[in-house]
Amino acid sequence: MKLSKEAVTKIQAVVVIIAVAVVAIAGSAAYVLMTPAVKKPIRMYHVWGGAEEEPWHKVLTAFETKSGIVVDDVIKGSEWREAILTEIAAGNPCDVAVSWSGTFITDLAKKGQVLDITDDVGPLVKNFPGGTVDGVTLNGRLYAAPTKFSAWVVGYNKKVFEKLGISVPTNLDEFEAVCEKIKAAGIIPLASTLRDGAQFHIDHLIMSLYGPEFYAKLWQRHEVSWASPEVKTVFEKVAEWGKKGYFGPEPLGPERTVQVSFLATGEKAMFVDGNWLNVMLQAAGAKPDEDFGFFVFPGAADRKAGLILLVDWAFAPKACANPEGAKEFLKFVVSKDAQTTMKDLGLASNPDVSIDTYTGLDRWTVEALRAYPSAVFGPALAPEEFSEAMIRKSQELFTKPDQWESIANSIEEDALRIYGK
Repeated sequence: MKLSKEAVTKIQAVVVIIAVAVVAIAGSAAYVLMTPAVKKPIRMYHVWGGAEEEPWHKVLTAFETKSGIVVDDVIKGSEWREAILTEIAAGNPCDVAVSWSGTFITDLAKKGQVLDITDDVGPLVKNFPGGTVDGVTLNGRLYAAPTKFSAWVVGYNKKVFEKLGISVPTNLDEFEAVCEKIKAAGIIPLASTLRDGAQFHIDHLIMSLYGPEFYAKLWQRHEVSWASPEVKTVFEKVAEWGKKGYFGPEPLGPERTVQVSFLATGEKAMFVDGNWLNVMLQAAGAKPDEDFGFFVFPGAADRKAGLILLVDWAFAPKACANPEGAKEFLKFVVSKDAQTTMKDLGLASNPDVSIDTYTGLDRWTVEALRAYPSAVFGPALAPEEFSEAMIRKSQELFTKPDQWESIANSIEEDALRIYGK
């Protein structure tokens, strides 16, 4: 059958339309295949506001750029613990949270409420300082990633030391001699904070006299009695310092920022606290190296001094909405690049971060960590109920120094009840 010219033209038009449609559909399919899927965001809770917020956001921005995962971060401040527990109970927790308490994380892990990141993050942190990993390891499994740490140091007013001709003490006997000389000049030797000052001095004396292994056995595992002769020696020493006036007429003192101002002006000569004193003293108008410096709390004459570390860990609740995104972030945050970016927030847990990343007293602190033995801050690894009881009892030691022995005995009673051994 012979088609008319008009019919052929119509058929050709239909063919062209079909061809165009096929090309369009194929192009659309190719576009879909070539366009990467948008990755699911992660929701994060942390406590870093104020001066710490900007350097933390640099880390988050670097992660977003590298991974394509957007981070919705929320500063929770003092209510972070309650917020996380409430959301876990409701079945809709954040994807990543930050905690300084290893016990908080491992307690949740015992209930099956934290992602096991042993296979994902474990190989990346095998060379990290032991305490930064051990504190969040349970039965050989890793449940959190060490982000940054701070170290407890002794901040001192350099001008007071120079005026009195005092050198930095290198052992405990010299430290007490320095306190005596400062007190004789009418200056209060030691600043102390209302909430935790007594405990810091107890912790450092335990480290100074008996070392990090003894300290960990006492706090983390309660394998040593708080009423042992060794620990009672420490309580007696702190009580003695209080009665000698090393902490001044108000041993519990005002809150931390006021104490920092006393140290900056020379009304008090030394302050046992975190290396964050560097930032706080500068905010109070003091100049690092010129007006103030740091030294490691000295050890006994026959023992090397030690550093106490406060670590911030990041972890992922098991019921989170985006576990894969959470794991990707936890792997990123322990990397050399991330922890180098984090330098203005704290000291890197990753030992591959160059010491040249740091300057001034931050560099001094990193050098000290590499030179001295260390242990993670006891309350971060102890049952939370015991840590709270210890704060109350250590305050009691400051206000009732003559009762040091009965206070030590009562702390051991609390430990037996709470640890169950």
